[in-house]
Amino acid sequence: MDDGHIPSSSQSPWLPFQSRRRARDEKREAVLRTAVALFLEQGYHGATLNEVARRLNITKPALYNYFRGKDEILYECWSIGNELVDDCIAETSAAGARDSTSCAS
Repeated sequence: MDDGHIPSSSQSPWLPFQSRRRARDEKREAVLRTAVALFLEQGYHGATLNEVARRLNITKPALYNYFRGKDEILYECWSIGNELVDDCIAETSAAGARDSTSCAS
């Protein structure tokens, strides 16, 4: 049945690499946002990955494509929060340095 015809890339059901990467990142962020909301509602220990999956309308095994477990999600939350605090401190320090130099003039 193979006539040797290779379909053009526009007929491929797979998205280009950059689009696939973007879609994966968006899905990972959706898992993270949903898990964080659940942590805030039920506490870390009360929240389950089954509930995260249910809210996202996916299977629990599908979550493992994005995070190895609930503890990794918690670590990612801490990491993002830590980066935000560091950025805020850097901005505050830079603003303070600008203000103190203008006062010294």
